[in-house]
Amino acid sequence: MLDVADVILTLMTLEITSLKNVRVFMEIVEKLGYDEKKVQLVANRNDSSGGIKASDVEASLGRKIPHAIVSDGRTLVLAVNRGVPFVISHRDSQVSKDIFALAAKLAGGEAEAPATAGKQAKQASGGLKLFGAR
Repeated sequence: MLDVADVILTLMTLEITSLKNVRVFMEIVEKLGYDEKKVQLVANRNDSSGGIKASDVEASLGRKIPHAIVSDGRTLVLAVNRGVPFVISHRDSQVSKDIFALAAKLAGGEAEAPATAGKQAKQASGGLKLFGAR
């Protein structure tokens, strides 16, 4: 399945256990002949304190981390508890901006304004509320 993918996003945190697992995965994809454009790293919870610096991870892996998503547990928990995606309920938050930026990079275009994307998502869902009730 990885052969047919245009891009493989490898989600990681800036912690030693994640770095070890990503290093093993990167060795495998190198042997499979995948280049850096196909296999891209995403630093999740990028601003969490106590983690390893992104520059140190990049040096250790020998490749750049082109995508990053900030840590915003409060926003994510609120969104889950309300049953509304955080990119709609908190579209101006940094975590939403990071998701929109990642999507734009993958689509090869500019990041769509978060407010516009939220309206489109509501229209696409038909304005459904939690568990499909109106």
